[in-house]
Amino acid sequence: MPAKVLEAIFTLLVSHDTPRKGHIGWIRVSHVCSKWRAAAIGSARLWCNIPVDVLDNRWVSIFVQRSGNEPITWEMPKIWTSPYFAPPPRSPLSPHVQTLIQENLDHIAKLRLYLPASTPENKKWIRTLGAKASLLTSLDLDCLFSPPVSLASSMAPFAAPLLSELVLKGISPDLAGVSWSNLLTLNICNAQLDFHPLLAVLSSAPKLKELTLRDIYLSSTTSTGAHNRVFLSKIQKLDLRSDPRTCVIICKALSIPPIPSYRVDFAGPQISFQSGVDPIIDVISVIRERVRDAYCSERPLYQLEISQQSQTEELWGDVTIECGDERCDEEAELEGDGIMNFFKLSLSRGRISDENTLSLLKSLSLGTCVKMHASGYLLSDGDVWMDILPDLSRVDKLEVCLRAGQPFIEAAFELFDDTTSILPRLTWFTLNMVNLRAPYDDDPPIPIQLYTWIVDRQTRAGVKALHQLEVICCPGLTAKQKDLFYKLEGMGLLMDE
Repeated sequence: MPAKVLEAIFTLLVSHDTPRKGHIGWIRVSHVCSKWRAAAIGSARLWCNIPVDVLDNRWVSIFVQRSGNEPITWEMPKIWTSPYFAPPPRSPLSPHVQTLIQENLDHIAKLRLYLPASTPENKKWIRTLGAKASLLTSLDLDCLFSPPVSLASSMAPFAAPLLSELVLKGISPDLAGVSWSNLLTLNICNAQLDFHPLLAVLSSAPKLKELTLRDIYLSSTTSTGAHNRVFLSKIQKLDLRSDPRTCVIICKALSIPPIPSYRVDFAGPQISFQSGVDPIIDVISVIRERVRDAYCSERPLYQLEISQQSQTEELWGDVTIECGDERCDEEAELEGDGIMNFFKLSLSRGRISDENTLSLLKSLSLGTCVKMHASGYLLSDGDVWMDILPDLSRVDKLEVCLRAGQPFIEAAFELFDDTTSILPRLTWFTLNMVNLRAPYDDDPPIPIQLYTWIVDRQTRAGVKALHQLEVICCPGLTAKQKDLFYKLEGMGLLMDE
């Protein structure tokens, strides 16, 4: 069999049988016979992907030697993370491997390293890594140092000319004078950044598609006028998760077009939105601006999701907003273009007052919302529902879950009188995991309030009748109450306990 054919077969095997501890993987082909060995050793491309933390020093040296002048991919396997379990411990890079990386940095195309924060040798070595990396296209340094390590562009290759992906965690890069003409993805976490060099380097990245800044502290911040904003014309994903001050400053410094994914997490344990005035005003200003920029008259706000953040979230934030254009599977509902405008507002329990919650909701274009999902503690107050229900004039599909359910039913029952039309376009209504037991003995039963509201709206002039009612996993319904719902005519009914 010709050597070229063997090389092609071995190339396929490389991705399917990677070396791991105690198992040399595809390298076994070089032990079969002299012809196979010659074909394997003679193909430099087979040895370019170096799994650095699963091979001993001898094998790492062999990989480097046999890769020749081919661009090297030097990656540690990604760490599997879970909110329930601590990540597996990482061993520090051996001095031998550190030296090999430094000596061959100019031949590395992709470099991904996870360095334990508890090892002082890692901090010392990362400061001497070097900046000469003419072939580097992807750099991922996950160090999680606390406090983060400050690195100048002369110490590390995060200013490489071909760099298209940069991930820095636990490292504070000095961005002065750095230019990223080819950068597509930027992810910086747990770092201190100088504000103006950050804006300058973002303005030098015309191809940037994904920007993530988490747990960032900004220094030397001054306000920027609208004319000085950085316009990220190619951006498709923006993820900001820091304290309110940092998020607001960055949001006001960037000009973002409507994009598929826009997330800002105002996470600041030192700032409470319960009584603070300035933080909530700043957050509302960002949301209002985002609504104005993202939801043009041709495509107004389509779907609104209001929920409580889970304790398993990476950050237990005060306020999270997500908005942008998303593909919708139900293209027929959107007149064939398959695009919808989506907005998600997520708040943490007990961290924001009802007044501030209402202020946030009122800052949205609720009158243009067509679909809405509400759950958790965020809308667990009937007064908030009483204030926003009259604004939801275009909602045709509504799902209410958990603690938001009872206050919604009580507010809708109270507001839906002879002169008021609440949710006039609603045709699909879902209650999910809502406790339908009345909280007080003297209250009308919650299921009866729900039933009365539905019957009343089915015959109300100027109000669309419900086509579908879903009551899913909602305790508190008696057999007689269930019979009342089953006797409703003219609509589909799903009752799943």
